[in-house]
Amino acid sequence: MKILVADDHALFREGLRHVLARLAEDVAIIEAGDCGQVLEAAESHGDIALVLLDLHMPGRDGFAALEVLRVERGTPRFGADMDEKTIPLEANLERALHYQKGCYIGQEVIARATFRGHVNRHLVGLRFQGELPAPRTELFSGERRVGWVTSAVQSPRFGPIGLGYAHRDVAKPGTELTLAGGGGTARVEALPFSG
Repeated sequence: MKILVADDHALFREGLRHVLARLAEDVAIIEAGDCGQVLEAAESHGDIALVLLDLHMPGRDGFAALEVLRVERGTPRFGADMDEKTIPLEANLERALHYQKGCYIGQEVIARATFRGHVNRHLVGLRFQGELPAPRTELFSGERRVGWVTSAVQSPRFGPIGLGYAHRDVAKPGTELTLAGGGGTARVEALPFSG
């Protein structure tokens, strides 16, 4: 298991290393002292299971660095990219579903969408041309409203990117959409972002 620890306090990192060594035999702690190092470490080490951030990192606060990584990987955040009304299938959270589990709230909706039909919108990656849009900025295909932006960040690797919901008819990677208010364009991208 790889754990990225972004904190400028060596004592904290060493204490954490000692605690984690008791929990698992194969723990690699990757140290990073600022936002740039966090992003570089995440890119070069790949499959990181856990990211621990000091929220007062120099260069950019830790939460902002985590947001960039989260959006690059296409991971929805509750309160930003989904809420209690979001169907897990819309947010690409199929891995969180257990089809053999007994009764649970929303089971009928999940079963109907999975086995008899589809959901009408999907969480997609968006690559922006122009200014970063605000959350809830509407997306259009021609004159038709087809979705909205949920998160937008400036990625050091990919430039201005974000997440948003798009109607299933326009959710294919490569589809060009326009932002409400003449704020530029957004191209639908596969998640996680690459190249």
